[in-house]
Amino acid sequence: MAVVPLREGGVIPGVVMEPDLDLIAKIDGWLTDAKSGQLRAMAYVMIDRDRAVVTGWTGRADGHDMLGGVSLLAFRYMKADQGRDD
Repeated sequence: MAVVPLREGGVIPGVVMEPDLDLIAKIDGWLTDAKSGQLRAMAYVMIDRDRAVVTGWTGRADGHDMLGGVSLLAFRYMKADQGRDD
């Protein structure tokens, strides 16, 4: 399912931004870990330039581990967002 933000006159246009170097470094690290066998599975949320939201998971992991990790991520993200003014 995709969430598409709307505004008067249509969909919010995509914004092409400079590549996020921290994001690139994190993904490169995950790729290294996956190639070595250290990373077994992952769940993800991706937001593209048009603010489309994509979620999923890949790999082989226990469902209990994955659900626990997703729940922990949701908690950590909500806690980190407290006090922001945007």
